[in-house]
Amino acid sequence: DVHAFQTGTPVRRADRRGCRHEFTQTTESHTGRHAARFAASCNSQPAGWSMRGAPLPRPLDVGDWVGVSAWVHGDGAGEQLKIQLVDETGGARDYYVPVNFTGWRHVEVTTASLDTLRAERIVGINLYYNGLPASRSVVCLIDDIRGIVRRQGQAAATVSVENFEETESVWCGGACRCFSVV
Repeated sequence: DVHAFQTGTPVRRADRRGCRHEFTQTTESHTGRHAARFAASCNSQPAGWSMRGAPLPRPLDVGDWVGVSAWVHGDGAGEQLKIQLVDETGGARDYYVPVNFTGWRHVEVTTASLDTLRAERIVGINLYYNGLPASRSVVCLIDDIRGIVRRQGQAAATVSVENFEETESVWCGGACRCFSVV
């Protein structure tokens, strides 16, 4: 289910047949003023998936990254949240977060389940739900996605990938209801 995109393409969205999703900006954030609200539903066929992806504002070199971190407000429904980095050739690196918790949790994932990424030039990020439970809806809030950088053999710094603060967020792509706080 790798759906990488090429440089310069707009926001991507996809759903398995029988699934649907909504991606909105919310003020229910952990860090800053905004976070993303990712809601999805699945028909009676189990193991559904939904995806939203966006290009990065500029390419990143992730050669010294050892993983990713994010703040996630889980719903405890058991779905898998996938954070996928993509390069301009279609390569990808997948990090999975099992959403078996409720409330805000800082998650760090240092093992990639798939890694075909050309690390010197990532151009986008995709957020997926995999393993959507049958006949249910799920909702998570996602905030402050960061790359974990290794320095002298130890994880020592982070690099911001997405913080969802822009009121005209590229994640909206004309299909999401983004708003600004006045």
